[in-house]
Amino acid sequence: MPSSVVTLKVNGRAQEFLTRPGTTLLDALRESLHLTAAKKGCAQGTCGTCTVLLEGKPVFACLVPVETVGDRKVETLEGLADGETLHALQESFIENFATQCGFCSSGMIMAAKGL
Repeated sequence: MPSSVVTLKVNGRAQEFLTRPGTTLLDALRESLHLTAAKKGCAQGTCGTCTVLLEGKPVFACLVPVETVGDRKVETLEGLADGETLHALQESFIENFATQCGFCSSGMIMAAKGL
């Protein structure tokens, strides 16, 4: 199957890129848009390191085919801060030493925001 042009609304901005069929939202965010906060962990939707918000609801980006997202709003950890000012959840994770090694922190923060 040929590649197609996909337009996503990520962190308030329309982003257009070329993608192959079957590409996950996670791979599109990381490889095409260079938004690397969401991590690839289990690639099965169980660990949560890839959690982003889709229309305000937490989803495992490793399971979502990017071509199914359409014009729905996607929010990643990179979109939480307001310039240099961190979001209250980010501040809370830092203040309460909740980052552990940091690999899954972005997924936990996005899941918490979705709640």
